[in-house]
Amino acid sequence: MEETVSLHERYFNTLMENMADAFSIVDADGTIRYFSDSLPRVLGYGPEEQVGDHFIEKVHPDGVAITINYYEQLLKEPSGKVQFEVQALHKDGSWR
Repeated sequence: MEETVSLHERYFNTLMENMADAFSIVDADGTIRYFSDSLPRVLGYGPEEQVGDHFIEKVHPDGVAITINYYEQLLKEPSGKVQFEVQALHKDGSWR
């Protein structure tokens, strides 16, 4: 059993480290609790620079309303799925 769990953890870690997008885990209050290791490649920040921040802080102003709307939907239905794109602030000051 432990070997199977370890294998799945390695698969998960490999996926998180190599995905093209940044992946985060956010608390119900919007606090970022985890960011994938792909964050530096995508937005220039190290994961430790974002953990503890509110997720909306780096969202482009044009995307704040839709982001909050989808976030509220997920809070009401945690097993639901949403897919959308917004621009996020890169560490160099550009929008990605």
